[in-house]
Amino acid sequence: FENYIIVPIEIKPYSKKNIIISYSQKIIDSSAVYILTTTKSWNLPLKKVKYIIETINDYPKVFISLTPNKIKRTKYKSIYVIKKRNFMPSEDLYICVHRCPVKIFLIL
Repeated sequence: FENYIIVPIEIKPYSKKNIIISYSQKIIDSSAVYILTTTKSWNLPLKKVKYIIETINDYPKVFISLTPNKIKRTKYKSIYVIKKRNFMPSEDLYICVHRCPVKIFLIL
């Protein structure tokens, strides 16, 4: 369990508990993947989820495999919010960022 975090949570029979999981991943190259498809093994949809993706505005081209419900742009960053109810993911969440292409002028 070298690369895992285990947090034991006690949930009494017939009770409910809301759990908020926060996760961040630094994008080293130009993409990131958040694995969602393991939900299928539970045979139950996620009742309510909210994914918040923040990018700095140096990345004007952003691809997110799930369509955001809301996009908020500030001076320095863009915030993408994806909300789902009774969500049974059929694919993982993919995020790709690309810098603006550099224009190269060739003078002969």
